[in-house]
Amino acid sequence: MTIDALLTRCADNSFTALNIRSRVDGPSNGIITVKLVELADLENRTASLQEKVDRTDDGHPNKALYLSHLGLSQIARFKSLDQLDDINNCILNLQKAVGLTDREHPSMAARIANLGFSQGLRFDRIGKTIDLKDSISNLREAINISIDEHLDRPKFYANLGMSLMSRFQRFGDPSDIDDAISNLNMAIGRIDDEHPDKSWYLSVLGASQALRFDHFEEAHDIDDSIVNLQKAVDLIGDSNISKPGRLSNLGLSQSARFMRFAKLSDLDSSLSNMRTAVKLVDDNHPERAMFLSNLGIGEQLRYEHLGQPADLEISISHLQQAVDLTEDGNSDRPRCLSNLGISQYYSYERYGKLIDIENSIRNTRTAIQITDDDDPEMAIYFSNLANSQQSRFERLGKIADLDDAIFNLQEVVKRADHGQPDEAMYLSNLGYGQRLRFERLGDMSDLDNSITNLEQAVELVDDENPKIALYIANLASSLQCRAERYHTISDIDASIVAARKAIEIGTSDQAKYRTLLGNGLGLRFDQLRKLGDLDDAILNKQMAVDITDDEHHDKPGFFYNLSIGHELRFEHHGDLTDLEKSIYNAGRAVQLIDGDHPAKSMYLCGLGDARNLRFKRFSDQADMNASVTAYKEAAKLKTAYPRHALLAARKWADLSYQCNDISSALDGYRTALEILPKVAWLGLDTTSLQDILYFERSESLGCNSAACAIRMGRLAEAVELLDLSRSVFWQQASSLRSDFEKLKDRKPQLAEELEDVGRQLDKESFAVSINDGAAKDTRADHHITKDIARERHVLGEVWDRLLDEVRGLPEFKNFLRPVPFDQLRLIIINASEYGVDALIFDDVKPIHHIPLPDTDYDVLVKFANNIVLKRPIYGTADQQHRYLNYHLKPALRAVWDDIVYPIFNEIKIPLEVDATGPQQCIWWYLTGPLTFIPIHAAGPRGVVDVSRLVISSYLTTLDSLFRIQNKKMQGVMAPPKLLAVSQAQTPGQRPLPLTIEEAKKVAQMFRSAGMPGEDIVRLDGSEATINCVSEALETSSWVHFACHGLQHRDHAFAMKSGFALNDGNLELSQIASKRLHTARFAFLSVCDAAAGIQGLPGEAMHLAGGLQFAGFQSVIATMWSICDEDAPKVADLTYQYLFRNGLEGLDHSEASSALNRAIASLRENAGMTLDRWAPFIHFGL
Repeated sequence: MTIDALLTRCADNSFTALNIRSRVDGPSNGIITVKLVELADLENRTASLQEKVDRTDDGHPNKALYLSHLGLSQIARFKSLDQLDDINNCILNLQKAVGLTDREHPSMAARIANLGFSQGLRFDRIGKTIDLKDSISNLREAINISIDEHLDRPKFYANLGMSLMSRFQRFGDPSDIDDAISNLNMAIGRIDDEHPDKSWYLSVLGASQALRFDHFEEAHDIDDSIVNLQKAVDLIGDSNISKPGRLSNLGLSQSARFMRFAKLSDLDSSLSNMRTAVKLVDDNHPERAMFLSNLGIGEQLRYEHLGQPADLEISISHLQQAVDLTEDGNSDRPRCLSNLGISQYYSYERYGKLIDIENSIRNTRTAIQITDDDDPEMAIYFSNLANSQQSRFERLGKIADLDDAIFNLQEVVKRADHGQPDEAMYLSNLGYGQRLRFERLGDMSDLDNSITNLEQAVELVDDENPKIALYIANLASSLQCRAERYHTISDIDASIVAARKAIEIGTSDQAKYRTLLGNGLGLRFDQLRKLGDLDDAILNKQMAVDITDDEHHDKPGFFYNLSIGHELRFEHHGDLTDLEKSIYNAGRAVQLIDGDHPAKSMYLCGLGDARNLRFKRFSDQADMNASVTAYKEAAKLKTAYPRHALLAARKWADLSYQCNDISSALDGYRTALEILPKVAWLGLDTTSLQDILYFERSESLGCNSAACAIRMGRLAEAVELLDLSRSVFWQQASSLRSDFEKLKDRKPQLAEELEDVGRQLDKESFAVSINDGAAKDTRADHHITKDIARERHVLGEVWDRLLDEVRGLPEFKNFLRPVPFDQLRLIIINASEYGVDALIFDDVKPIHHIPLPDTDYDVLVKFANNIVLKRPIYGTADQQHRYLNYHLKPALRAVWDDIVYPIFNEIKIPLEVDATGPQQCIWWYLTGPLTFIPIHAAGPRGVVDVSRLVISSYLTTLDSLFRIQNKKMQGVMAPPKLLAVSQAQTPGQRPLPLTIEEAKKVAQMFRSAGMPGEDIVRLDGSEATINCVSEALETSSWVHFACHGLQHRDHAFAMKSGFALNDGNLELSQIASKRLHTARFAFLSVCDAAAGIQGLPGEAMHLAGGLQFAGFQSVIATMWSICDEDAPKVADLTYQYLFRNGLEGLDHSEASSALNRAIASLRENAGMTLDRWAPFIHFGL
């Protein structure tokens, strides 16, 4: 408000309201009343006093008086014009006045008090703590030197109380707020009710007590606050300009008590007082906006408590009016915007209109943008923004919204003082967001942190807190989420107890809590099969449906959950009534949900499940068609969460196959494979990605889809689909390193953007986990690593957007998809639950299909398990003999009979052993359990086996071979360089004494062939450190490792597999992070270098796979542990063959032939057994 406007309103020289902040920063800013005179009179008076001061010597008896009057005049002008020079000059003049006044002088106390008051004003204006310190010191001094009868002594106490309140708000020392209240009580105790300042002092006291309650939640404080604020109101009439502000403050304290103890009478009284405050002021009143905002928040509280839509509607109306009344620059505008955003958030939660949540986010963001970083309100603004972002994520599925929300809440929690009233709310909101992210991305650390934070939130509040039911319900949801993952009965029981308590003490959201209870009881029924749990579950879910209007945002979800309950009971009891109810309720969920809502996919899937059950019961084709239609619509819904869509596509495909609709099944599996990259997403860290691939059984999708395509005679499509599901991790990582030359010619800017994002993603692709090794912060998370995750999620979404844009170009529709089959020729054996088939082709013949009907998929799984799990490590001779004769040999004979022999017979490979050794090379592309069976060693009884008939090499994907061939054709002109690594004595491992001689001999072969000594690097023993070996890899084209190899069997730690070196392990993650442009051949004379992980058979998560990915075109490795004396022999024989034509004739593409010959020689040794030579295999060219 301008000074001219005030002067107009004060023409009668009466009191009016001045729109500046009060020293009392309690629940509202309050109003300072000043008696205004004409500005010209104020200027004249100030100038006159300045002239007097300038003309008066310091020794003059009135100099101190003139300085004091000048200072007070400058305070008045500072209050009017808010010019910093006025308060600075005021303080200087008052300091001089105090300096010129004797301590015993009757005016000394007032002059020191005025100085203290002015210093407090300057602190409020610029925030320098020295001013606050001086203010308190001077006001204490004024009290100390004044007599009890001093007329201004009550004011001294009151001003001291306000300064102490300011210091408490700045530093949080409890003694300051205690002293503030004590001094304010002293001020009030010295005046009677007729004193003109009594109402003001009571109001300040009430505000200070409310402030202490906000921090320490002592019930007597809020009770005393309300008593004193009520007295302050009662002491003044409606015409008093302070009446509206005091009514509003009283209403805020009553709201605070309601929020603590949930007594509806407090809320009703609060709303009554705040409505009266609004009525007493017109639209021009400077505080009307804040009164409206406070009223809107009260109405919002009532909506939260009673759930009446009318309260929400009037709340939004009042809050919007408050925003409209505040202009940019008004100090109340951020709070008004934030409060409006909260009610818009509730409106979205009620009605599900996207515009409400968009408006909520926009208004709250604006509040944050116009608020100083150190403002105490900033925490609640960020918390409110996070809530809205989480809701928008649930609707639109944008990871950036969820990451931003969690980041904001982590910052709020980190900055919050432990034990402050809002800490529980922040922790609960954070835990809720972390659960959402777990459900979307599958990172278990998110779920664990969610439960930890929600448990703390519940512990921080007691049963009288109005939000306790919500906090308990959020905890129950996260516990149920963990129970679904690990089937832990303790989590289920705890969730049920929590849900029951939420129902018992909650006054709103009863439908949500009853559905939550029903879900928990349903989970327990799954575990314990107690029918009473299931009946109780259905009863609670039905109640949730019955008490919720159809217009409510959550009603579809309640129908869906009820449908699941009836479905479970039908499966247990077979009562058709339950099945019909399940179908009806699932249908209602689908009908009520918005067409583009992400949850619609889940509800459609539920409807498909119910119709599928009825189809199985009655074999009605209409049910089967309806089920497939529901699954198909769920899978193809563009807004669906990828996990829901993938599940629906699987069900669509599986049901279609079971009903012999192979065409539909193939469409379903293809859809699933197209969705898979969105679930196993590039934006995830390595461990999370491997978790998803493990739980989603990614390779089975490709195998099943290939089986369908084969049955339809679409062999080319079978190959392409199979490759989509193989080595998903390596293929995605490879896409980040792709050659974009063709795209650069067509769309250079797009290519540059894609390449840049790919480079950034690739940089962090091989971290073991975003959370690995990070100490967990029980109140938030490890912020550095979570920032990395957030950045990676953003990059992942940008990559997806750019990739979609590229594939929208007609000539790039298959950009970065697996290479079309007709550019390569090889042999594939597809092992699927639908059957086992071979697809055989070379560079001149079309694909040839060989069905393998005698092969039982489950038997293959058993063989693979026996080979991997029953092999003794460092076992006795008897144990080795039993393994060989009871497990390995029988498996390989069966594989020969049922798989290899039919293939060789069909493609006319002679079954007689050639004395000169095999000449034909076969690339084996094996899937499923065959990945763990050394097919090159398969054979019948006798001397014939695959290794004696053909040269075997193995592939992980078609794309990997295509890349290798391209690289070889491009050629690398740099001369070869060798790195030979050996470790005879590795800390913590058994000795390998032969490795030194092995590496020495390899180096000698290269030297003898003519390789210069400077191109040969040998790192033995203590020289073979992680850094030295890693650095040497960068420039080496040929590498030989002779050391211990470590393969982690748990998919979560796959990237920590590695080579055991002198100072630790050179891990797979570190190897794969490299781009080795000169790399050609690697001989891994180590154990388990190609062992892989059983749960991820098609992912090639082993050292050989990592070296291939890093750039090595040809790799010799081992499927399991090898004998110490065998490795040097195999290496020596392999290199002898490779060097038969000297250094100039050295060709890494002959490695498979060299290994085959080496193994043939090794087998001639007396006592050589199958399990000793079979683990040596070759990958690549």
